[in-house]
Amino acid sequence: MKPSIWDSNKRGHRFAAVLVGVGIATCGIATQNYYLVATGLTVPVYERFCTPDMDHNSRKVDSLWLVYWSPFRWMTPHRSRWSHSLLLGTPLRFIYAALPFLIALGFWTVLDPVVGATLAANPWAWAQLFSWIPLAAIISDTVHLLKDGFGPIELFFGK
Repeated sequence: MKPSIWDSNKRGHRFAAVLVGVGIATCGIATQNYYLVATGLTVPVYERFCTPDMDHNSRKVDSLWLVYWSPFRWMTPHRSRWSHSLLLGTPLRFIYAALPFLIALGFWTVLDPVVGATLAANPWAWAQLFSWIPLAAIISDTVHLLKDGFGPIELFFGK
């Protein structure tokens, strides 16, 4: 039988993330809340690039991004609480995914005195500018875990 978009597979997870993301973005457009629009548009992107299935060893290493995730895949068993839970998996993958961007931001602040001074003067402005990304990560992971059949307690603590 051919896999469908309703199954708990890569296509099914992406389809669900797009549906939820478009719904959130549409609500944001209707209420003129651009924070919701950004969150909604980020949900499917996060599912694509930082899915809980980044721990799955059967994923083909066909891009530099997947090569970057190889150590994470080697260290994390598939569907463990280190990858498939909201309390451990989501923050761990979020930090791991953000690491190259934080390092680049660090170099940028050192090399460009204007950026460094701006960041030093108001560090929370930068945090507020990108604060919708963790919310999109939580929503994306919740959709993914629900598609995998996780119950309410398993959502937070894993199986």
